[in-house]
Amino acid sequence: MVLPARDNGHDVRLVGTHLDQAIIDSVRQSGRHPRLNVKLPDGVKAFSHGEFGAALGGDTDLLILGGINKPNGRFFFGDTLATGYFAFNHDRRAFSGPGQIPLMKAINWAIDRPALVRASGFLGGRRTDQIMPPAMGEKAHIYPLGGVTDANIARARALLVKARYKPDKLVVYTAMAPAFFSIWAQIFQFNMRRLGIDVAIRYFPTGGAMFQAAGVRGAPYDVLTGRWSVDYADASTYFVPALDGNQITNTGNLNDAYYDRPRYNRAIERIDRMSGAARHKAWADLDVEMMRDDPPWAPFLNGARADFVSKSFGCYVLQSVVGRLDIVAACKR
Repeated sequence: MVLPARDNGHDVRLVGTHLDQAIIDSVRQSGRHPRLNVKLPDGVKAFSHGEFGAALGGDTDLLILGGINKPNGRFFFGDTLATGYFAFNHDRRAFSGPGQIPLMKAINWAIDRPALVRASGFLGGRRTDQIMPPAMGEKAHIYPLGGVTDANIARARALLVKARYKPDKLVVYTAMAPAFFSIWAQIFQFNMRRLGIDVAIRYFPTGGAMFQAAGVRGAPYDVLTGRWSVDYADASTYFVPALDGNQITNTGNLNDAYYDRPRYNRAIERIDRMSGAARHKAWADLDVEMMRDDPPWAPFLNGARADFVSKSFGCYVLQSVVGRLDIVAACKR
């Protein structure tokens, strides 16, 4: 990164870690990087790890952090218990009533899931079209997981025609922190233009402020950028607080879709009394049925985590029940 940045006329400040002092000293004295055996361009200034503040200064435009994947290190990537989604506010005209189900399906056909996942950062998640993460559900491809194609847009437009009310404009609630929320909203805005729908984005400073505003019934939004994350792999942690219409109140709502379908409310309460494998299968089937027939959301991301461990770290297990590294199972190699 140093070479192309300097070649394009930018000032570069190279900061080493506590393990790189010999390299920093060499660059300062001769301009040569001893490990790479190259002379760095004039204008590259070297700083030790204790001088990071001085290197950063008050005029830095771009900060790049990097590391080295050492030989014999091992990298693990796995799913967590989180879902990124767009919630459709069923209290609003655009999504109220069975006549608007085609619009919700159309949006699920039109969104660019690969772009939305990339916005979450490198290895930030996997693409999905289901409500629950893999540890709770079963694979069932209902909507496109690949990029937006002409065929997908044609399918979305055909569904939109069937909607009883075709909105010209949608209001989206999003947040500046975490930063990917606002990027998701902008991607949604771009995708909706291909359906002839304008999108007005309302930015909140934080996700907490956004969810607090959306939790008041009657809040003037049509779509909300959301990320639902839970601590253990039981589907009731999704369906009961987030999609059971009987849980809706005037304030403090977690059901930001204001999804209230009596038959699904009954199904949620029935399944929540079940146990064992039958319970798991019933939740998974309900997920598929909702997304296929009457989608409350447009889900697009399953959260993921990446772990890089040394060659001496053994017995790596990603515990699917909690979506985290199982420290109890770890051993010394």
